[in-house]
Amino acid sequence: MSSTSTNIIAAVNQFRELYKQVSLLLQTADEHMLSRGWEERGSQCVSGSNALKNPTEWLPTLIFRMYNGKHDRKSLVSFVSVFLSDPSCTEAEGHVDEPLVSAGWYDYGVGRRAPKGLDGWWWTSYHLDHVNRKDNGEIITTDDKKWLEPEKWDVVRFSSLAVPLVKIQNSDDLLQQVIKPVLDHIGSLGSQPS
Repeated sequence: MSSTSTNIIAAVNQFRELYKQVSLLLQTADEHMLSRGWEERGSQCVSGSNALKNPTEWLPTLIFRMYNGKHDRKSLVSFVSVFLSDPSCTEAEGHVDEPLVSAGWYDYGVGRRAPKGLDGWWWTSYHLDHVNRKDNGEIITTDDKKWLEPEKWDVVRFSSLAVPLVKIQNSDDLLQQVIKPVLDHIGSLGSQPS
């Protein structure tokens, strides 16, 4: 076997191992979110394409989990995302200089219930487009509707944060740097954000 063949197989195996590690991270996010009163929003966790004409989108670079709010949080959908590279399957203008873990929520407004289904999975990547983007764990909130296609999506507000993936070494890092800040932010808004 040639060294090129060996290198191709090794590269594919490295991606498999990377995806296993990202899966463990997102399974841990599920555990944290479910134990705090959120419920899984479907089983989808990757975006991309399997079309012959879109080969640059075959490799998932945005991996995510989404959650529905319960009780007094039914207007909210929250998420945890991993950006391994620039998500080619979105129109993100932001550049990914290093892999990131992002989390946040979007709000359909007081008295409204978030629609069923995975109607807005691409919003898990909006952090990259944010005008005031920071990747240091600071939460950014916007109610700017330019990106929301208001005629189609009735979201009134979006918040997100991001930290470098390499800073998340264990379950407690994920909880303290990603999950807890987002849930604390939601909690600071009172019983029903608007």
